[in-house]
Amino acid sequence: MSYNNIIKATPEEYPEITRVWETSVRATHDFLKEEDILYFKPLILTEYLPAMEHLFYIKNEKGRIVAFIGIQEKHIEMLFVHPDTRGKGLGKRLIFFAIQRYHIETVDVNEQNEQGVGFYLNMGFEVTGRDTLDSSGKPFPILHMKLNSSLKKILSSNKPIEKHPLGFYLPPNAKVLMLGSFPPPRKRWSMDFYYPNIQNDMWRILGFLFYQDKEHFIIPGRKAFDKNRAEAFCQTYGIGIGDTVEEIVRMNDDASDKFLEVVKPWNAKKVLSQIPECHTIVITGQKAMETFLKVIPVQEPKVGNYTEFEFIGRSFRVYRMPSSSRAYPKPIEEKAVVYGKMFEEAGLLPG
Repeated sequence: MSYNNIIKATPEEYPEITRVWETSVRATHDFLKEEDILYFKPLILTEYLPAMEHLFYIKNEKGRIVAFIGIQEKHIEMLFVHPDTRGKGLGKRLIFFAIQRYHIETVDVNEQNEQGVGFYLNMGFEVTGRDTLDSSGKPFPILHMKLNSSLKKILSSNKPIEKHPLGFYLPPNAKVLMLGSFPPPRKRWSMDFYYPNIQNDMWRILGFLFYQDKEHFIIPGRKAFDKNRAEAFCQTYGIGIGDTVEEIVRMNDDASDKFLEVVKPWNAKKVLSQIPECHTIVITGQKAMETFLKVIPVQEPKVGNYTEFEFIGRSFRVYRMPSSSRAYPKPIEEKAVVYGKMFEEAGLLPG
């Protein structure tokens, strides 16, 4: 990741940085009263910014400061992004910069700033403590958070962060959502769709169950799956497909989940809100299950079984299915029995 656009701040830029702080706070800290903002604003300009050991910012294409970070002794003292540029990865870029350049480990966040808390949790921080008052003695609870060892390992590896190349495939009629971990390296793809590795047996399992033909999704005469057939199948039966991880670092250049380090897990609320008829979630593989449970902490089901839970005001079942990878040494027919029972209970196959 390049940090060429991250610039060290000078005192002349403190007023503009303070304006970014105020705009961001007004957009995210709705628990603050006007008098609170007016109290903190001059302190930011005349005391907090000058006290920073390290202070950096990012400008937009118009040359305006839109995000900044303040660091003190391996601690993030402040990180704010202008609301007009949120969602563009500026906060993440500043955090990665701070980790790699200054080895930051901790941050304190207003508990009532739910967006901020969620951001740091997604970035790999964990809550280690809580104070009922902030550093000024005001009644705004503070969460103390620490960077977990996994993200440290990722960034120290200097390996690239991969974003999911496919996202989610969500037919409007999806009743079942199948979730793996992350696609293999592209050189192992046989089609531009989910479960693309010809050595993975998921499409053979589905072909066996729904069409009594393990080769149904394979293009005749080629070692490749048929994307058009796969999409048509998902649309016909109401099956969504995706993965529990949006961003990873691949510690080894192969298809094994064992060497995947999670940078950013899936946004469960956003995905499930797009498929209102979905009632069944199918997890394929241990890595996918581990990541799912970090996002939705329910009782982990045994292989072939399910756990019921409530989420976003709806009832779901989450199934733990056998891995379709050939690294899981079971015949297709044996795996198909387990998958078949699940699809029957989900109403997609006759009982």
